[in-house]
Amino acid sequence: MNNYRATLRKTLLLFLVLFATVSGVWAGGAPEAYFPDMAAIAPDPAGSLQTSSGDWYKDQNFYHVWVPAFADSDGDGMGDIKGITSKLDYLKSLGVTALWLSPFCTSSSTPDNVHNYDVVDLYSVDPRHGTVEDVKALLVSAHEKGLRVIMDFVPNHVSWKHPWFLASQAGDPEKRDWFLWKNEIPTKGWKDF
Repeated sequence: MNNYRATLRKTLLLFLVLFATVSGVWAGGAPEAYFPDMAAIAPDPAGSLQTSSGDWYKDQNFYHVWVPAFADSDGDGMGDIKGITSKLDYLKSLGVTALWLSPFCTSSSTPDNVHNYDVVDLYSVDPRHGTVEDVKALLVSAHEKGLRVIMDFVPNHVSWKHPWFLASQAGDPEKRDWFLWKNEIPTKGWKDF
């Protein structure tokens, strides 16, 4: 269980660093006070949109970007990070002040249902949507235009192909209790597949 907590802490730390960097928001005090090891992985905070208000989001005009369906930069029929970057001026002209990106981590979503909530790797970008460098470029460009960016991060959703799930399924003593395993089909509220 300690390994699970350490992995979850690292994942949440990475998310919080990314969120704080793109939004420039902390509830109070320096983030390093809460996460002393942040300096090792944090991007340059000078590029974030700093604010003294913890309620900054209440006055924003958010645009929810469903990444796979938004803007396709390479003509493959699927939206991607570069496509979003190419539309920032247009979004700003609509009065948008903040973007909320749907998940774009590597997932096992199929081409006919790319939702990316079935995460395989929380530390990567699904190649169908771009690269980590594309995300960095999006954040830099968004900040230059005065736009904030938040990302839909759902740590309790993982794919059946995620290493944590596979290890738990195989009976790994460290990860066995990361998922609930039942042999019987529930009798109430469930339908057979």
